[in-house]
Amino acid sequence: MKKALLITAIIIVIGLVGQSDYEAELAAERHYCKMVEEGSWPAFNPETNCDMERGNE
Repeated sequence: MKKALLITAIIIVIGLVGQSDYEAELAAERHYCKMVEEGSWPAFNPETNCDMERGNE
């Protein structure tokens, strides 16, 4: 029983960390698009589509 609880706890922690990483990546994309839009940065990352980020597909 303790082993099952430990495994469940580990899975929950991994899920929470994964969600946090995902949210951090989204925030980084938003920041990148804002800086490119302002002209502060060149569009050096061709994998990031800032039109889709703004919702202008």
